Amino acid sequence: MRVTQAMMSKSFLTGLYDVAGKMDKTQFQLSTGRQYRLPEDAPMENVQIMTHRSTLVQVNKYMKNTSEIQTWLENSDSALSEVNNVLQRVRELILQADNGTTTTEAKKATADEISELNDHLKNVSNTTIAGRYIFAGTNTDRPPCAKDTNGYWKWNGNNGDINVEIDAKAVVAMNSKGTNVFVRNDFNWPGSPVPEPEKNLFNFLDSLTKTLKDANTTEDLDTYLAITDKFLDGVNEERASVGARANRIDFTKSRLEEFQLHITEALSDREDADMAQVYTNMRMQENVFRAALSAGARIIQPSLVDFLR
Repeated sequence: MRVTQAMMSKSFLTGLYDVAGKMDKTQFQLSTGRQYRLPEDAPMENVQIMTHRSTLVQVNKYMKNTSEIQTWLENSDSALSEVNNVLQRVRELILQADNGTTTTEAKKATADEISELNDHLKNVSNTTIAGRYIFAGTNTDRPPCAKDTNGYWKWNGNNGDINVEIDAKAVVAMNSKGTNVFVRNDFNWPGSPVPEPEKNLFNFLDSLTKTLKDANTTEDLDTYLAITDKFLDGVNEERASVGARANRIDFTKSRLEEFQLHITEALSDREDADMAQVYTNMRMQENVFRAALSAGARIIQPSLVDFLR
C-alpha cells in the first residue's frame, strides 16, 4: 500500500488531537477535583453520584430542622423553668399570708409582689423566637396573652402542633403548648365573679392579688394554694414533654451527623479525582504530546516553500 504525505499528516494530526483531548480531560480534573465532566463519561457512576447528592440534600435539610427544633425546645424549657420558679414563689407567699398573725399591711405587700410576678409571667408567656410566639400553638403571629373587652386576660393561643420533619416520614412538634401551662378548666373561681373571666393563670393571680388587698375578704387562701398546685402540675407535665422531645432530637441529630459523614465519604469516593494519579497522568501526557510534536516534525517532509525561504 502506498503511503502518501497526506496520509502521514492525517495520522499524525489524529494522534495529536487524541493526546490533546486526554490532556483537556486531565486539566479539567486538576482544576475541579472531579473525575467526570459529563454524564456520558461514566453513566452508572453518575447515577450513583446524583443519588448521593439528593440524599445529602435531604440529610442537610433534616439537620437544619433538628437545629431549629432544639432552639425552640431549649427556649421553651427555659421559659417553663421560669414559670415554675415564679409559681413556687407565689406558693410561698400564699403560705406566708395564710397565717393568723399576718397583718393587713403585710398582705398588701405580698399582693404587690404577686402583681409584679404576674406581669413577669405575662412577658414569659409572650416569648418569641424570630418574631414567632412559642407558646401560641399555631397562632404564632400574635401575642397569646392579651386583655379582652371586659378587662380580663384572655389566652389567644391554641393547642396546634408545629410539626417539623426530622427524617423520612418522621415529624416532631417543636412548640410547647401554652394552653396546657397557662390555662386550666379544673377549678372554680373563688368568690364566683360576674362576669366570670377565663380560667387562666393571669386572671387567677389578679384574683389572688385582689383578695390579699381586701381587708374584709372571707376567701380561704387554701383554695388559692390548691389552684396554684394545679398550675404547677401543668408546668411540670409540659416540661416533661419538652424534655422527652429534646432527648429524641439529640439522638436523631447524632444519627444524622453520622449518616451525613458516610454519605459524604461515599460521594467523594465516586466523584472526586485521585489527585496524585491525575498529576502523574498529566506529566505522562505532556511527555507524549512533546514526543508527538517532535516525531511529527521529522516525519512530515519539507515542502517547496521551505526551499524558497
